[in-house]
Amino acid sequence: IVLAFLALSSLACATADAKRIALEPVQSIAKSPYTIELVGQNGELLDTYQHRGRFYVNGESGERYSIRVHNPTDSRIEAVISVDGLDVIDGETADYRSKRGYIVPPRGDLLIDGFRVSTQAVAAFRFSSVSNSYAGRKGKARNVGVVGVAIFAEKAQPQMVLPAPVITHDHRHRHGTKGRRPAPPPR
Repeated sequence: IVLAFLALSSLACATADAKRIALEPVQSIAKSPYTIELVGQNGELLDTYQHRGRFYVNGESGERYSIRVHNPTDSRIEAVISVDGLDVIDGETADYRSKRGYIVPPRGDLLIDGFRVSTQAVAAFRFSSVSNSYAGRKGKARNVGVVGVAIFAEKAQPQMVLPAPVITHDHRHRHGTKGRRPAPPPR
């Protein structure tokens, strides 16, 4: 599943029982180099199908899945990700404009296994019914089945370029050091 360059993309649930997930068409001038994949609990990519401009991923109720973001570029990116309308870092309402994301290294991958509940643990992503979803249990079921990803390129650090120094004459002659040996190094 390919994102449009620096655009918001989302996977959306096509049925209430979350057995299918659809990708909303992304309108973009240029294709994105980044890829977003859903990975099953066995480590294999979930089968993806396209129908009428949308992509669908099969998932069985109760099955765990992870989200993989691949960055094939030479620069770091930030991936702000939501599942069921909730931010994957804090589990609260998603907002790609104000929330922070994960940094994906150049030529690297990011694998997110669930909602972050501490610095060491996550609540696993699982296919489920709306009422059994994490968002549904929090009373925020409006976007159940939607996986949203916003990619932001890192701003390049300003580079200071200094011209190479130009030496016009040998300073040793001016300071009377011609023919003298340098002092020995300290012991």
